[in-house]
Amino acid sequence: MAKTPPPKARDSQSCNAVSKKLAYEALSDLNWHFEKVLQNLNRLRKRGLFDTRFRRDSLRACHVAIEETRAWINFEITESLHEREERDWARFGHFRHQWEKKHQDPNDALIRAEKLVRKSARKERSIRVRA
Repeated sequence: MAKTPPPKARDSQSCNAVSKKLAYEALSDLNWHFEKVLQNLNRLRKRGLFDTRFRRDSLRACHVAIEETRAWINFEITESLHEREERDWARFGHFRHQWEKKHQDPNDALIRAEKLVRKSARKERSIRVRA
């Protein structure tokens, strides 16, 4: 059964989900465009525009700089998204726990209590055996 959080939480969830989706899409688009830049540089190389050794070395240096920039951006964005996902995980876990607590079977509490009593009795017997 789906959990229905209070209206305020629902509004922030939908807003958060949309902005999170847009962030992941933007990151994907950014990486796609970095890849297109690298592919276009390779096309130019294949057409002989990097005709000297120095120009080919410069192209390799540009390729490395582009990949470094992409990695840096990915790191910064994914670190930020990681922090956001961690907060969401905790928040949604709290909502789930509240829902489960609200809808738990009262008999479950009795079962847990019986298990605790048995566990306590076993500990007590084990202490007496050692003494």
